[in-house]
Amino acid sequence: MINKFINTCLINKNKKAFDYKKAKTFRDLHDDTLKCIDMFKIKGIKEHDKAVLFITPSYTFYVLLLASICYHLNIIVLDSYRNKKNTELIKKVDYIFVNNKTKFLSYCFFNKNIRRFNVSGFNQYSNTSYNYLQTTNDIVLTTYTSGTTGTPKKITRTINDLSNQFEIILSNINIDSNDVVIGMLPIYTLLAIVNGNTTVLTRKITSKAINKYNVAIVLAPIAKLLKVKSPIRNLKKIYCGGAILYKAETEKIKYIFCNSVITYIYGASEGVLIGKTTINEYVKQIFSFNYNINGMKIEIVNKNFDGVGEIVVSGLAVLGVKTHFTGDIGYIKDNMLHIIGRLKYSNLEKRFYNYQIDEETREENPRAKKVFSFYYNGNYYIVYKGKLDKKNKNYLYIKLYKIPTDNKHKTKLNYKKVIDKIQETK
Repeated sequence: MINKFINTCLINKNKKAFDYKKAKTFRDLHDDTLKCIDMFKIKGIKEHDKAVLFITPSYTFYVLLLASICYHLNIIVLDSYRNKKNTELIKKVDYIFVNNKTKFLSYCFFNKNIRRFNVSGFNQYSNTSYNYLQTTNDIVLTTYTSGTTGTPKKITRTINDLSNQFEIILSNINIDSNDVVIGMLPIYTLLAIVNGNTTVLTRKITSKAINKYNVAIVLAPIAKLLKVKSPIRNLKKIYCGGAILYKAETEKIKYIFCNSVITYIYGASEGVLIGKTTINEYVKQIFSFNYNINGMKIEIVNKNFDGVGEIVVSGLAVLGVKTHFTGDIGYIKDNMLHIIGRLKYSNLEKRFYNYQIDEETREENPRAKKVFSFYYNGNYYIVYKGKLDKKNKNYLYIKLYKIPTDNKHKTKLNYKKVIDKIQETK
C-alpha cells in the first residue's frame, strides 16, 4: 500500500490530489508527507509509537494519516469524539496529534497528561527522503465500532490488511482514477487518494460543489445523503453504506439523486465489502445484496427452520483471523443475501427478525417518523417517534421524543441506550 501511494504521487505529481478551497497536487501531498515524517523524527516520535489523530477530516488530517502509516505509527482515528466510551477506551497512547482548532478541545476528551503535538506547522520541516520500512505486519491504523450494542470494539489494521481491503474494493467497484470524488468515508477516501483520484473534502453534498469541482463520484455514509434537501441531477455515481436502509429512506435517496447510479454497500469494519446492490434493485428487494464479491466468502450458520442464521464472512480482506461473525442475521435466496436483523436483538426461534419488523411497522404506520424494534429479556419492543396508528398486542411500545442513535452514522438505533432507559423505569 505504501509503495502504491508513493508510485501514485510520482506518476501523477502535477495532478490535483485535493481540490477544495486550496488545491494540492500529488507532488505537494508527497512532499508534505515527508515533512510530517521529518517532524516525527525531530520531535522524537518513534516508529510503532501509538498516537490519536484528533483533527477533523481535512487535507492536514489525510497528510498526517498517510505520514503515520508510512512511518509505521499505530494511528488511532475515532469517528466520533462525542462517544465517551471511545475516548475512555484509549488508555495507553504516546501522543495526541492536534492542530490550532483542536488543541484545547483535546483536554475535554483525553487525559491531560498525554503529550500533545500541534501539527499545524508541519510545513516548516524538510521533505527529506525517507527509507520506508518494508514490513507489512505492523499495526498502523486503529479504529472503533460505533458501540450501539455495548462497548465499542477496537479494530486494528496492518499495512497488509489495508492493502487487502483496498484490493477487494477496487476489484469489485469501478472507481476510475480520472474521476473527481467527494470523500466522506475515511477508508474509502484513503483508497481514492492511493488510487490517484482527485479528492474534494466538503462537509455537505451540494450541486454547487459538484459543479465547481466537476465531481463524478461521491463516497459517503447514508446519513450524509439523507441530509440533502434539494435534488442533485449532475452526479454520475454514489457509493454509500454504513447502516441499514429502509424503504422510505431508499425512495428519498432515489428522488434526490435521480440521475446517479447509486451503489449501496453492505460491509463491516472487519470485512469492508461483503455485498453490494444498486438502489433500484434494493427497492425491489428490500434488505437484499449481491454477495458474489471477489475474494469474499459468505456463509449462514446456526440456521433456524426458515434458513435464517448468522452471516459469517471469510477471506484475505477480513481482518484478524480472516473469519468474521457479523452479528447480522439473514438468508440466501435466488443468489442474493438478505439481511433481516441483528442476532442479539432478534429471536430466531420465534421468527422475530428486527429489521423486518421495523419495515413492516413503518409501512403500517406512515405517520411514524422513526421506528425500531428489538427483542430483549424475553420481550418484544417497538421504539418510535411520531404517531402509530396500528399496534400489535404482542409488543411493548416505547414512544420517545428523541430516539438515541449512533454517533457515527446517526441512522442506527443505539440499543444500549434504549435498554438503559428501560432498566431505569423498572
